Amino acid sequence: MHQPIEARVCQCGITSVRQICLAHYADFHVMPTCTHKPLPGAVIAAVRIRLFRPAFLFIVLNLIYVAGIGGDVFAVGRFMLPALALLLGGAIAGGWWVWQQRRAAGAVLLALVPGCMACALYFVWPGNWGPPDYDFPHRPSVSFPHSAKRSAARIHWIFSPDEDAQKHAQLARLRQLRPPVHLLALVGIGKLGYWGSEFTILDMVGLADRHIAHSTKLIAGTYIAPGHSRTDSAYVLSRRPDVIELPKKGTPFLPLPVVIDMWNNPDLERLYHYDQGINSYVRN
Repeated sequence: MHQPIEARVCQCGITSVRQICLAHYADFHVMPTCTHKPLPGAVIAAVRIRLFRPAFLFIVLNLIYVAGIGGDVFAVGRFMLPALALLLGGAIAGGWWVWQQRRAAGAVLLALVPGCMACALYFVWPGNWGPPDYDFPHRPSVSFPHSAKRSAARIHWIFSPDEDAQKHAQLARLRQLRPPVHLLALVGIGKLGYWGSEFTILDMVGLADRHIAHSTKLIAGTYIAPGHSRTDSAYVLSRRPDVIELPKKGTPFLPLPVVIDMWNNPDLERLYHYDQGINSYVRN
């Protein structure tokens, strides 16, 4: 699902693109290469190899897209994935062209691709590129050629079998509800939206909802996180979702604007009751 440009997941897309090109705070457990190092070879390929120019245009358009949506809240890795194969192919093609002209310079450009992959997988980044061991605070002990960084990236609750089992159990309960659930309002639309593809999903933070993406509503005293700052409880409730996945009012929880906004709307408890079995509000 494409990110609507109105939602703007981060504050400054230009900064995010600059970070991509300079590899600042790079999320290399998602994209195991130094994005900025293959760029010179790809640029050379675009200038010297006509067949590569459409591919390079796609890379540039991808960067413009990242800037347009405001960048990526999770470091800089994910949004370059569509262009990664083309970028690496261009780096190799550009390096090969230079090799044919000047062997030493071409060898350096060609060596950058596997060299950067090795650095990304096995080395800790210097301090001027972020905190030491950035994004890998609990690096496991693994034997070469396994990468501790990639192993650490999998140690996250989102990959937990317990998390998946809980979501599947939640979906099973949702499918048993009567009357049947059609519209499901979510903050995190990923797993339930993917596995519960029979439901229509209402994204309460607006990444996939144009109305909420345009919302300028501010909720005092809330935690502002990129991609999670939009809210409009009146609009959500006007859509009459069958189920609203939300913590029970008063439960200790990260005070996102959408959570506090929904809790503060009296229609939530007037029109819905809390179902502990699915950790959600169900329409009366």
